[in-house]
Amino acid sequence: MTTDGLGHWNWAWRKGGVMDAGTYVAFGLVDTDGPPVEDQPWSGIRSSVYKLAREIFALDVRLAGKALTLSGRVTSEKVKARLEAIFRTVADNLRNEVEVTAPFECASLVTDRTASSVTSGSLCRYPSVTLEDDARAGEAFRFEVDLASAPDDATEGGAVELKDLPAGWTEVLVDVEVFCDAIIFEKPSDRMGVIKVLPDGSSRPASFEGLIKPEARAGDTYKITVTFEQADRHAGSAVRRIRISEGPEAGVRGKAAVVPAAVRGVELVRDAQAPLLTVKIIEGSTPGVLHWSLRTPLGNAPFKTTDWSEETNLRGETSGFARSLLERCPHLQPGRTHLSVMRGIGERIWKATPRCFKGLYAEMRDMHGPRFPIQIVTNDPHVPWEMMHPDGEAGFADPDHLFMTHPVARWFASNEGGMRSGLPRGRIVTFVPDYADGTALPEAAQEGQRLVSEHRAECGEATRDGFTGFLGQSRPGAPVSILHFAGHANPPAEGSGYGEEGLRMTDGWVSHLEVHGGVILGMKDGTFVVLNACSAGVANHTLGVVGGWPASLASRGFGGVLAPIWAVNDDLASSVVLDQVTALLKGKTLGETMLEARVCYRNASAAPYAYLCHGDVMARAS
Repeated sequence: MTTDGLGHWNWAWRKGGVMDAGTYVAFGLVDTDGPPVEDQPWSGIRSSVYKLAREIFALDVRLAGKALTLSGRVTSEKVKARLEAIFRTVADNLRNEVEVTAPFECASLVTDRTASSVTSGSLCRYPSVTLEDDARAGEAFRFEVDLASAPDDATEGGAVELKDLPAGWTEVLVDVEVFCDAIIFEKPSDRMGVIKVLPDGSSRPASFEGLIKPEARAGDTYKITVTFEQADRHAGSAVRRIRISEGPEAGVRGKAAVVPAAVRGVELVRDAQAPLLTVKIIEGSTPGVLHWSLRTPLGNAPFKTTDWSEETNLRGETSGFARSLLERCPHLQPGRTHLSVMRGIGERIWKATPRCFKGLYAEMRDMHGPRFPIQIVTNDPHVPWEMMHPDGEAGFADPDHLFMTHPVARWFASNEGGMRSGLPRGRIVTFVPDYADGTALPEAAQEGQRLVSEHRAECGEATRDGFTGFLGQSRPGAPVSILHFAGHANPPAEGSGYGEEGLRMTDGWVSHLEVHGGVILGMKDGTFVVLNACSAGVANHTLGVVGGWPASLASRGFGGVLAPIWAVNDDLASSVVLDQVTALLKGKTLGETMLEARVCYRNASAAPYAYLCHGDVMARAS
């Protein structure tokens, strides 16, 4: 703190950042020195100023005795007046010398915004994993992966829609990668193959051969997780379960445990833009054992890192690992201590990543700087890998959290729906419950009002029937681009009483289990969903299927989900959400919108760290 002991200090606010490989990496607005910012009234004043972070270039607040002087540069007279009103609450003697400077907008991180080619045709296929052998410990095991013309009841995965096919197309090539705890492949490339889909309705499947681990026990069931990619972009996934047989006479060939398939499984889109790095993190049948696989459209040639896949072991459930890291986060107060805590959490996550990721990421940072887009594909709903922070041994200068330097989004590597390459433009509908018991959230109400006033959002009826009815009814007219909810929530299995789980409306709770076959909004419009509620992004494993709102919404075709993974109770949460929605409507990619929103408010509180974005990192509203 800057002080001379006579009630004098200077509170400085600056836009922070560093140069990395010739690229300026913004750290958002940073405040230093000044009063004790964890104490009132300064904590509240600090939060109010951070709400204006996008409009402030520089600000100095000087205290001399009982007089405050404001100086610096902001974007408008309105912002200048708001700053004066904020500081008038603590000083009658105030001089406002802030200058107004015309704002500017940075260029997009990705400049290619060319519209996709006009649709000329489409085709529907179904993921199929066919077993050629019974699975027996220590024996060879062969199987095929295909996109067949008819559904396969033993394979968990919905219909595959091949879209935007040009007239006269001759073939579509789909890359396949398989993951399974029980199968040993001689080399990493043996887990990869290519499916060739032909216009006459036939296809050429990808064939695989491995060895069932000698220690696999008869009667145990394992998952074969299959991921599909088209032109280096994740396009979906499927699951087939195998049961280990006892001997040559035991078992029935091809028998597998079957669960109901998701309605949407894979989406293949011609000319969809791929991220520079795709990171697959697949948990198999052994809790905490994760299979990592990396992919980039640049291929292997430019890199020294030769192994692009590796297995890691967290030595326990991923949920326990995540809980040990995040349990303190909801209790972090706005101030400056959260920055050190979040970095410590991020470095522990970084240490849990495999050597292949650390090596390739360091090389790509050196080649492309810190702003290239990253797509995470995982069936682990617990660990926020986006939050990782490279440590001092990472091999490059100025390390930072992955989601504070890169556009990042995640999607589901099980069968929770195909990842949409674009988001619709259309209506915004907001649901903000006005609770009659006095627990209404003023910031949530303001958030909804700003969506109405700034983006012409429509107000939905925030009752159980109003919300579920909106999800389940088809309405004529413009598609629903964004569905927004701001209110109370309880994560799965943590309600205070029976039935108190999910999103709380004015007259009761709506569980993620109510996102079922009767929900058609996502299938029809591909709507992006914003859940600004305490812990709404938490997921669980229920009978082996990923639960929680993001996965449930993805299974019904919604184009993406933004939600916090822990309770966010400070008033900056609304600023994060509103900035993200505004940027999305301006045409920025999903990854860019969250990067900018997080960075803008990261120094104010831990709230920006809580939000995870599910969807295609390259998707735009179009």
